[in-house]
Amino acid sequence: MIQTTWDVNLQGVSVSLVDVTSRVLGLDVRQNVELGRMTSMVASVELNNDDGGLTPAEGGGTGDYSAVDWFSVGIKIFATFSGSVSTEQAIVFDGVVQEFSSVDDGTNSRVVITAFDGISVAGGLPPDAVTISVPATGPVDAMLEKLGDTIDTFQPFPLIYSGVTEAELVVERLDDSKGPDGDYSMTSLISGTVLDVISNNVLPAGPSVAWAGIRQVNSTTVEYTIYCIDRGLLRDEDNRILFEFDEGPGDPAVTSDVIVFDEITVNYSDDDLFNYAQIASGSVGGVTATASNAESVASYGMRAISASSTVNRTTIDAGHAAGSWSNRYSVHRFVPRSISFSTAVIQAHGFKGSEVKLAELFDVRYGLWQPCEVTYTPTGGSEITAECLLVGRRFRGRPGFVAVELELNPLVDFSSFTLDSDVLGVLDQNRLG
Repeated sequence: MIQTTWDVNLQGVSVSLVDVTSRVLGLDVRQNVELGRMTSMVASVELNNDDGGLTPAEGGGTGDYSAVDWFSVGIKIFATFSGSVSTEQAIVFDGVVQEFSSVDDGTNSRVVITAFDGISVAGGLPPDAVTISVPATGPVDAMLEKLGDTIDTFQPFPLIYSGVTEAELVVERLDDSKGPDGDYSMTSLISGTVLDVISNNVLPAGPSVAWAGIRQVNSTTVEYTIYCIDRGLLRDEDNRILFEFDEGPGDPAVTSDVIVFDEITVNYSDDDLFNYAQIASGSVGGVTATASNAESVASYGMRAISASSTVNRTTIDAGHAAGSWSNRYSVHRFVPRSISFSTAVIQAHGFKGSEVKLAELFDVRYGLWQPCEVTYTPTGGSEITAECLLVGRRFRGRPGFVAVELELNPLVDFSSFTLDSDVLGVLDQNRLG
């Protein structure tokens, strides 16, 4: 049987990580990846403060943490899976404190700290008059790298670590370099914050996806990672992991990486329905490319998306983006949208799979934008195996018991055809691009 333990650590309080797991009363981690838009990764941690150790000096505190500048402190949340074969650790969340509040009735005290991913923190201010002296052309990672250079000139990332003198953005592209690249160009900075530019001008041009990862120290430099996938919307083979879920209860005698869940939500959703798109490129004189799916418009009415001043380098490339928006996402699908389970459920059902598989699922580096198969039997119906894409997750609870909710999208719309794959290589089902 695999045992799960959780650890919450603070960075920047001292030279090394400070483990505050013994103080944790509860945690709530929310992470999701959206098509054509970059969202913030958020974690809230409630800490026991009955000893007053976390109370700031300004509030009368004299404890070990009274002098801490909380808004220069980072949080790392780990989940560790220990079994008969190995012990594997997942980095569930990595962020920077942005909110600090205390509730104190004179006898009992607790502190709630809320952290956001570092890219949201550093990319939240406008670049003022900073311009791009050397234009950038290429796929989505080239655009993000150029923005990363710009961030470093006007709003450095929090340094957090002792001995670190500079910070930088590291872009890690996760899709196959042979896949469909966007033809993008950035010749000047568009108005708004860096996060605005990513969400309004870069990612809609694919459409593509990007999300914040972890940070790590390289000598005297702290590196903030951003993951991205261009318009093919598919991780490459080296970065792709197929997760399998079943409503169970499963056979405890069978060794399997199938993870049992205890609740599933299946529905239609308007959130990802688009059948009309207008993409106005900022690189070709504001020419607007328009595309629509007439059959979908006739059935559901117009569900439009528009983006202006995108980084599409040519009118043809803007047309590709508009066509993708209006055709890929023009059909209502009745599919699983979320599944829920807890670390206790994993243990209760005697999960016989690998410790590595669970660590990959819980890790922010590997557990998002991944294909998965969800097997369930609707009441009064027959068993179904749905092919989905894991696009979000929420962890809520306390170190001894954490509930997990995974957010799903239909894989057929949010991926591309892949040869020699039983899941992604189905003719007349998976999209060619």
